[in-house]
Amino acid sequence: ERNQPSTCKINVTNTDNKLKQIKAQKAARLVGEACEEMKNNNLLVAHVKLTRAISMKTDNANYYMLRGECCLQLCDFNDSITNYRHAIQISSEIIAEWEERLAYIYFLHSQILYDEQNYHGALKQVNNALQYLPGKYSYHCRRIAYMFALKQHKTCLELVEKLLETHEEAELYILRARLNKLFGYITKCFYDVHKALELDPESIQAQDIVDELNKSAEDCRTVAVNQALNGNIAEAISKITVSIDTNPTVAEYTVFRGTLLRQQGQYDEAIDDFMRALTNRGGQQALLGRATPARSDLQ
Repeated sequence: ERNQPSTCKINVTNTDNKLKQIKAQKAARLVGEACEEMKNNNLLVAHVKLTRAISMKTDNANYYMLRGECCLQLCDFNDSITNYRHAIQISSEIIAEWEERLAYIYFLHSQILYDEQNYHGALKQVNNALQYLPGKYSYHCRRIAYMFALKQHKTCLELVEKLLETHEEAELYILRARLNKLFGYITKCFYDVHKALELDPESIQAQDIVDELNKSAEDCRTVAVNQALNGNIAEAISKITVSIDTNPTVAEYTVFRGTLLRQQGQYDEAIDDFMRALTNRGGQQALLGRATPARSDLQ
């Protein structure tokens, strides 16, 4: 009689083990069926089977991972993320492949939110992605794009500067050129966009910015000439200076300003401009033919 409780305890333990084994086998069968359903694109059926399997075997990380994939194919990003996170959390070892996949789901979700103009949500999701893959270049680029949409321009510029330390890409120089133009750093914009063209001569975006800068510089030169003809030399100098800042490689702009400065009696500044023009391609021709833009413009 004294041994009877012990026997009952052993029997109960054996029964529990058998029930667990039966549940595990049934869960495994359901998962197998779910995988087949997923192959046949019967995603809702697969999801139901995976959920039943998980209810029977709650400690199997692979089951959560599979349900996460099923949710992803159903475009249920939140549940997909929840399942992947739980799978990683209960897994007995760190599975880099799962972390990379979770980062990608965060990233994909961020793009969907961005298309929906939910820029704050997009930024949050891509930041989550970067927690798992902090060195992913494309994720950093998207992060900057989302911040740009949120008009966080100063932070964008800082992040672009940091990325350029390790990634010399044309798209980064184009983005920095746009930001520099936005902040009024026109000369920096000029050099950035030309660097982008060095890296990618076929870049339409870079060429469009160059065309904008060239037009802006010429428009200011035209205004400067008209102001000089009307005797407004100070205003003419101001406008041609904008042309120089916008396109510092055009020697004619610098020579024209030098001529205007000389007329104002600012000889040292005029000499500096003439010397600077000589360093530009075509500068010597511009100086020798100064009876061209400066005089012809003023006649």
